[in-house]
Amino acid sequence: MVGTFWARKTGSTAPLAGTVAIAGFLAIGLTGLSGAIQPVAAASLNARGKVIEKRLYDSGMIQALTSKVGRTRGSALLHKGKLLPYRRLQSPKAMALCVRWRRATRTYVPMVGKYFVYRNFNAESAALRRCKRRHESKGCTCSVFDIDDRSGLKVPTAVMRRLGGLK
Repeated sequence: MVGTFWARKTGSTAPLAGTVAIAGFLAIGLTGLSGAIQPVAAASLNARGKVIEKRLYDSGMIQALTSKVGRTRGSALLHKGKLLPYRRLQSPKAMALCVRWRRATRTYVPMVGKYFVYRNFNAESAALRRCKRRHESKGCTCSVFDIDDRSGLKVPTAVMRRLGGLK
């Protein structure tokens, strides 16, 4: 379903390739739903949980990649009002999205804002830190979604439990 939407929107399914990889456990204290949110360890996900995590990653990335560039910091690749060229940016890169986990379903995660960093060896932590600084006052929680064109998403335990994705 997501691939069909992406193909219809862009004429290509290339951005969705390789999104099954699950990154290591994030050792970050995330805040949001009710106190501290801890990401789910990959080993505790059931088969449905892995599918849910992939669908949520695809949903967030489609929203981010089809949104327009808001602000730029002097990059020749980024043009305000144009589509985000994240897939063409140089590695190392990472994207953090600020999402409302309470409203997430098994196939959709509502994105409030995004922040990405590229050509930075600390891209993951920099993207998360800048996302928090810029967007978390809007009532959302920043989470790393993408690291070098692979999924870096760890869905909070409470959300995965609600969606039925735990063993």
